[in-house]
Order: sequence, then C-alpha cells, then structure tokens
Amino acid sequence: MTDDPPDRQFERLFRDLVPQVRGFVRRNVPPAAVDDVVSEVFLVVWRRWDALPGPHDERRAWVFTVARFTIAREHDRARAEQERNRRWSLRAATEPVEDAGALVDGRDAVAQVLRTLPAAEREALACVAVDGLSMAQTAERLGCSVSAVTSRLARARRRLESALAPDGSLRPDDAATSTDPPPEP
Repeated sequence: MTDDPPDRQFERLFRDLVPQVRGFVRRNVPPAAVDDVVSEVFLVVWRRWDALPGPHDERRAWVFTVARFTIAREHDRARAEQERNRRWSLRAATEPVEDAGALVDGRDAVAQVLRTLPAAEREALACVAVDGLSMAQTAERLGCSVSAVTSRLARARRRLESALAPDGSLRPDDAATSTDPPPEP
C-alpha cells in the first residue's frame, strides 16, 4: 500500500471516504453547496497529501477535520452573502429616489459595464466593494495574492471610469461596452 504512488493512494482514500464525507457534509450545509464543499475537502487533502498521517484511521480523522473547517468556511461565506444581500436591500429601501427612471437607467448602465469586466476583475471588485472585504481577505477568498487582487481592482476601476460618465450613465462614445453596432459616419 505505501509502495503505491501518491495518486493511487489518494484514489483509494477518496473511494473509501467520499460517501462518508458526503453524508457528513450533507447534514451540515444546504443541498446546493454539498458538491462544492466535498470537492474542496478533497482538494485540500490532495494538496496537503504529504501532511496526512500514515495509518488509515488517522487519515480518516484528518480528512474529517478538513471537512469541519471547510463546512465552517461555507457557513461564513453564506452568512457574508446574506449580510451583503441585507445591506443592499436596506440601502435600496432607504435611498431617496427623485427620478426612479434615472436611477434604474444608471443601475442598468453600471450592470451592463460590470458584465463586460473579466470574471477575475468582477470577483475582486465584488469582494471589496460589495462584501467589504480587505485586500488580504479578498486574496484568500479568491485564492490569489494580494498583489493580484490589487492589480485586478485597478484594472476594473480603470475600465469602469472609462465606460461611465460622472452621473453613472454610459458614455456615449463608449462603443466597447455597447451591444449596438457602431454609428455610421
């Protein structure tokens, strides 16, 4: 067994433990998150393979410890999402609206520009601007370095500034984010 290469040992451990881990996770997170959490558990196990104890029973305990921490992170993520949604709901309910049409147009313009951002830049911007995370927390959530987050945010902000007018509407000369064909000369 120990003469097998690590990938074979991992496959065997995965086959032995995935039903038990899946059951444990299913009891602790919403059904939509089960597959993601189980995948994350075994990703950590694979990445930390050299840190696993030798005997099977100790490995099993180690894997379930990873599962408990992963479930806790999922709960934290879900709470942060609920809090973010609550804050946005309260903000929308308390904002004075002088011209509802202009407000909707402005939000539509921002949403349109946000959809044009690359996913990495959009994620970094959402973590910082919407979730209120620090650069370090954002880097941890996205699985990258703080400098990568800083670069992504700077690029996203530049794109937003160039695409939006000061009042939040799309700049008329911004053909890059428009889905309409360019105007005839």
